[in-house]
Amino acid sequence: MGELSFLPRNENYKKKYLAAGLGILIQVCSVSVLSFFDNDISTLYSWVVLFWGMAVLILTLNIVVPGILVNYIRFGALLLLAAVIIRIYVDINFQKYQTTPDAIHFYSMISSDNAKRSLFEISSLSVGSLAIKIWSIGGWIVESIGLNLSPSLPIIMNCAVMSLSLSLLFFVSDNLKLDRRVSFFIFSSLFFVIYLFSSLILRGGFVFMASSLVVVGVHCYFFYEKQKSWIFLVGLFSVAAYFAFYLRPPLIFIYTYLVASTILFSLRPGLTYAKVIYFFLSFLLLAFLSFHFSVFENVSQVSGRYHDAYTELGSKSSQMGSLGNALLFQQPILIRIIVGSFTLLSPIPFWANLKMGIEEYHLIRGITSLFFMITFPYFVRGGLGSLREGGVNGRFYLVVASAFLLGLISVSATSLELRHLLQFSPFYLVCVFMSFSRPDFGRKWVFKIWYLSVFFAHLMWLFLVFYR
Repeated sequence: MGELSFLPRNENYKKKYLAAGLGILIQVCSVSVLSFFDNDISTLYSWVVLFWGMAVLILTLNIVVPGILVNYIRFGALLLLAAVIIRIYVDINFQKYQTTPDAIHFYSMISSDNAKRSLFEISSLSVGSLAIKIWSIGGWIVESIGLNLSPSLPIIMNCAVMSLSLSLLFFVSDNLKLDRRVSFFIFSSLFFVIYLFSSLILRGGFVFMASSLVVVGVHCYFFYEKQKSWIFLVGLFSVAAYFAFYLRPPLIFIYTYLVASTILFSLRPGLTYAKVIYFFLSFLLLAFLSFHFSVFENVSQVSGRYHDAYTELGSKSSQMGSLGNALLFQQPILIRIIVGSFTLLSPIPFWANLKMGIEEYHLIRGITSLFFMITFPYFVRGGLGSLREGGVNGRFYLVVASAFLLGLISVSATSLELRHLLQFSPFYLVCVFMSFSRPDFGRKWVFKIWYLSVFFAHLMWLFLVFYR
């Protein structure tokens, strides 16, 4: 058990800060392109005020987590570059800044009035009140210094939030070799959560940050001195619960389960029968609560704009030749959970949304699905290796992986939307990291079973397509 000291290993600081300088250059170029599309220099000034304003605050975290500011800059460069790619794609194909209904709705809610309203008052007007409040405060800041509120402002703020979240997860993966961490994080950053949570005006990035905070707290409690790390666990859980209350309140159930399981599993080494029974019963209870309180909008029950939006998403997915949500919504709950979980991790067919000219949401969804399909064997392999090794690694994996599986069940039972599953992706990423630290365990047979399952699922889809 180590001391609560987050000092990094010996690294090549010259290369590290050179990468940070390159990141700043990429950011300047990216924001300049966004300013061009907004036809407003206010976008560039807004980036200086908001993104680098948060960087000043992150300097205080550098005392506890050295290097977090450099990672914040590097991830920010990747996030803003991705936002530019999506903006260019949308402008060429649709001559708009966004086409996703939720993104357009959230942008319309950003105003100086909402910056002054309480979170409770905003909650009566729209979902995602905390995200709207933060975006509106950012808009009020730039307007108070004579700048305009551009469509790229919430995108810049999303990039800042996601950069901080990824930097925190980068700390959690500190037990991995540096070259593996960097290469994998670049891969995950370019093809995973950043496209949805930084390139589109959605609240998911703030939920992603809340989940990241819980992961950091759990990690500290498992791997560092309990006398100090419990402060991080309780403090970060409190912040995450506050975020969740004004974004997706039922997520507090899952965060509470994570903290309770962390404390229980760290009291005594080993997996006793009592812990296994607790784990099983609490898992079932939380799965029920998540579904009953609808962690995500249940398409069969919601009305108005959300019903229309999800129905449209499902029908478009079906029209593209995939196993669309519309078919799964009609199935019994158990079948929907089993089949829906599989299609979330590996869409059928996996190329259904990978077409130029479709809405950016569906294109990003297709790219993100590829990430899950490629990395899920690592998630399984990391678990097998950690459980086989036992000790603190096995207990940590069991607790964190169960949170992701609860999210997978909740999304499969309700909305079947991939962006909702991505809000649990910090748990998933950490479990995948653990696989990279055990490169030789179960490599062949885990990959064979998974990809054979994907292959036979596609064969079944082809059979249904040609013989229906």
